[in-house]
Amino acid sequence: MEKKLAIIILNWNGIDETKKCVTSLGASSFQNFDLVLFDNGSIHDEVTALKKLVDYRTTVWHSPKNLGFSGGNNAVVKKLRDAKRKYSYYLFLNQDVVVEQHALDHLFDCMETYADIAVCGPLVLSSDGRMQ
Repeated sequence: MEKKLAIIILNWNGIDETKKCVTSLGASSFQNFDLVLFDNGSIHDEVTALKKLVDYRTTVWHSPKNLGFSGGNNAVVKKLRDAKRKYSYYLFLNQDVVVEQHALDHLFDCMETYADIAVCGPLVLSSDGRMQ
């Protein structure tokens, strides 16, 4: 079985940030992923806008109430597993992240190279280049 990545983005009252994030994923050199956009109880109807970002590998789900970060991500993983959608890895991505072109390659390679690790994360920089 080919190894595949599931990228989960929780949207909460931030459709503009989510659009930028999704655009950066489209420009990534790593494309072996499915994307789940989960509206986590936004005040305004942002589900309609999320559905406009859909391509062949994108799923949009929503919750009428905010489940929090861990609750929203856990709900998505459960739905993916219930649907028998199997992934080698999950990437929980904040909606305000802009992914650098080769970042996903590096994360995937890290997980593949070091079989004894369960979690890895990227260096996170602010928009002004400072480490977070």
